[in-house]
Amino acid sequence: VIMQTPIYWFSIPGKFKQYIDRVYMDNIFFKGSSQYGRGGLLTGKKYMFSLTWNAPEAIFDNDEAFYEGKSLDEAIMHLHKMNQYVGMSPLPTYTIHDVVKHPNIDHYKHKLENHVAEVFGIGEHH
Repeated sequence: VIMQTPIYWFSIPGKFKQYIDRVYMDNIFFKGSSQYGRGGLLTGKKYMFSLTWNAPEAIFDNDEAFYEGKSLDEAIMHLHKMNQYVGMSPLPTYTIHDVVKHPNIDHYKHKLENHVAEVFGIGEHH
């Protein structure tokens, strides 16, 4: 499952969240379990986030920046946990940064080609 979304106020947009609330249903995506978060019915399925941020890439993994040394995936841990709860496991996240102030289309096209080659084995790795 590929989830392409902008990050809006540090999370997914409200309409996307409403969609998840309606689709990730009890006894379809998860069921009760003796251990919290272990009742996912999508075990064996994988997901990948493809995200656009206005935030610059340099604010992640930087002790002096906004996320206080946290990685990008740590910054979206709540989104990863949402998918882990239903049993899915992550593929590496793809991100585009600084989309409003400093878009760098050529850089991110090349990054996407590399990501697809690494994660899915499609195309050539540069």
